[in-house]
Order: sequence, then C-alpha cells, then structure tokens
Amino acid sequence: MKKNTVKRQIKLTLLMALTADGFTARNSHEYTNWTSKADKKLFFEITQRAKVIIMGKNTYKTLPYVLKDRLNIIMGKSDKENSEKNLRFFSGEPDELLNQLEKEGFKEAILCGGASTNSKFYEKGLIDEAIFTISPFLFGKGLSVFNKEVEICLELKNCEKIDKNTIMLNYLFK
Repeated sequence: MKKNTVKRQIKLTLLMALTADGFTARNSHEYTNWTSKADKKLFFEITQRAKVIIMGKNTYKTLPYVLKDRLNIIMGKSDKENSEKNLRFFSGEPDELLNQLEKEGFKEAILCGGASTNSKFYEKGLIDEAIFTISPFLFGKGLSVFNKEVEICLELKNCEKIDKNTIMLNYLFK
C-alpha cells in the first residue's frame, strides 16, 4: 500500500497493544485487561493529547465505558440513540472522516482497532505512524492488527522500555 498523496494536516497514529507473539486479543469480545499499568498510562496520555480516538464497533463494545475527555468515534451506524456528547458514530469512508475532523480543527487522531477498521484506514493509505506496546504474554492464536494479509515496510522512530516487562515501539509508515 502506498501512502496517500492527498495533503492532510491531521496525523493518524495506529495505537495497539500486542502480546509478544503479535496478537491484539484472543477474540473480538475480549477487553484488553492483560496489559500493564504503563501501557494503560501511555494509552491515556497519547489519546488525551490527540483528543480523538477512532475504533470499530466490536472494539467499542469491549470497553466498559466511553473514554472521557476525548472524542470517541465508532466506525459504523449506531445500534441505539446516542446521548453521550463525546461519542460519535460514523458510517462513511475513512478519508471522509479525517477530512471532517480536520475541518473541525483536530490535528491528530488515534486509531485503535479492531483489525477490520485498521485495514480500512490502511487500504486508503491514511496511517502515518504506529505505536505498539509489547506485553509479556503469549496467546498462541488470536486477533491481528489487520484482518487481511499485508506487507508493510516500517521505519523505526523510537523504541523504549516503559516498565520492567513492556516495551513501546514507534514506527513511521513509509
């Protein structure tokens, strides 16, 4: 996949927690409670800075609540009426969403799954960078970052140990 050549001002960062064998979860219903406190703190800091978090409906359904102080955008139509002020459902194309967010003045958005949603943004060439936290677990099988076969060349921007057993890898999409 080539990088989208349309000039955008908004930066899109893919933010995912992974096991040491590369899985994001055991299944699509699992809440990511296996990550470290350092991972959760990093997630909070990055999403608070961006002010926008984008996810698919299955990922949203695993959360215990809407994430506060951030605009939570769920890709797809709402199953019920929404009264949360920081929750928005979006059923258009990924590039339309980023254009809309840019018009609203946002400079950055965080993409955090699931695999199908990540793939839609990737296929349009919209992901600028990825931040992966690697936790000391092995699942053997489970969900991946994308729901289809990809071959992506990344450029390492930063690697950091964020606690005793967790590392953070920050890559640029080329």
